[in-house]
Amino acid sequence: MEITGIKKAQSKQGHIVIETDPPVVAQEVYDKFCEFETSHGFTFENGSFIWSRDTIPSAEIMQELTTYLTETRNMLSADQTRAMEAEELFLKQASQVTGLPLI
Repeated sequence: MEITGIKKAQSKQGHIVIETDPPVVAQEVYDKFCEFETSHGFTFENGSFIWSRDTIPSAEIMQELTTYLTETRNMLSADQTRAMEAEELFLKQASQVTGLPLI
């Protein structure tokens, strides 16, 4: 995940709107983000992160956000892959036990 920039038209002092690519739309990513947010100054609104402090976020904070979001997306992707593999295994077992083909 990459932070692409500040949405100029939607930003002002104390409300800097950060855009990411890809946009954050998954609830799970937002939920994990909430763990990160407790120690920083971000909120989440309409698929964008909002820096809601009067100061300007440092490049280090933005890099931390990028790293955290990338790790979160990777973790969720791995979880999704494991869930799909478990479902596939279950269906193969069901096919074997019932004697019915998967179609």
